[in-house]
Amino acid sequence: SSVCNSIVFDNGTNVSIGTTSPTSSNRFTVVSETSSNRTGIRVIASASSASAHTSVNKAIDASINTYADGSVAIDGTVEVPIPLTVAAADQLDISKVIGVRGRIASAATYGAGVLGAASGVSSILPIDPPSAAGGKNYGVYGIAAGIDDYGVMGVNESNIFSSDPSGSSNASTGFGVYSYGDFAVAGAKSASVPTTLGNQLVYTIESPEMWFEDMGMGKLVNGQAVVELDELFLQTVTIDNNNPLYVFLQEMGECKGIYPITDKTRFTVKEKEGGSSNVQFAYRVMAKRRFYENWRFGYDPTFGPGNTLEKATQRIPRLIDPIESENRIKIQREEHFRKLQESSKPKETGQLENSPPKPEPGSTDAYKAWLRSKIKGPMGN
Repeated sequence: SSVCNSIVFDNGTNVSIGTTSPTSSNRFTVVSETSSNRTGIRVIASASSASAHTSVNKAIDASINTYADGSVAIDGTVEVPIPLTVAAADQLDISKVIGVRGRIASAATYGAGVLGAASGVSSILPIDPPSAAGGKNYGVYGIAAGIDDYGVMGVNESNIFSSDPSGSSNASTGFGVYSYGDFAVAGAKSASVPTTLGNQLVYTIESPEMWFEDMGMGKLVNGQAVVELDELFLQTVTIDNNNPLYVFLQEMGECKGIYPITDKTRFTVKEKEGGSSNVQFAYRVMAKRRFYENWRFGYDPTFGPGNTLEKATQRIPRLIDPIESENRIKIQREEHFRKLQESSKPKETGQLENSPPKPEPGSTDAYKAWLRSKIKGPMGN
């Protein structure tokens, strides 16, 4: 059959446009995608068809699949011939092969190029904050509502997984997540480190200004020492009359006390009262980040103007003990589903006998006691 000026052909297995012999080598073919774990529709464009954005031929293979676990996904690959012998402009385009592409047509549109929403979210996109352009646009937006769900997850396995005890195979130069621009977090910023109680979180020290710091050890010789700052560290900071170097010292032995005399590339440590001790000392130096010397605070337009403290609440600390933490998650899940089920029922008043009220957020000890009253078993300390 024909549609306008195109030929549509069905040989009983594949459907093609522009050819009477639909196979995987045709310019455009729709086939049934079946395998041991997925079913769907597959679209194939062979390398004989030129891209709309470049004269270089690419083989495209994309499919919409339903998997055995119930998930639905768009799977795609783009094959580019190597080596490339094309014009420089085309090479620039080919170097950016994209598996999944999402784009917002208008700069004034409020939306996302790629949206990922976990099950149970109350709204897909957040309330649009005030903006002169008419709304916020997101290249990639991820949202989750579950207490142990993730809005966005980025993983580079070469950074964290290795069977080599020496760790030499972990020498990766990639990143799980990389921000080429300013980075902001409304919650806690932490590193996840391995311990005997599972991975534990350690948190950053924050400041209204941008400081870089370095630490080390030195030793007095006849009551004096000169410490040269790391040359690479000096390239990252600004030290001048308007942005002085800060030095913090701690004696590691008996002496009359020490004090620093700072310079742009070094500092001198001297013992007080003309002392001549030969003791070690520890130091910590701080200097303003280069190119950001004048930064102090900065308005975040994400939440809009006004007193945002009025909407802020005290966060309950994460628990340290893994069993206690899992129990808390279990309780919160049960409460969440119970509230959903009872949302259409009349609210009951009063308190059940022998059922202590749930404490206000921020009371860690009271919250632990409440958890223990709800769940039997080992809860930790």
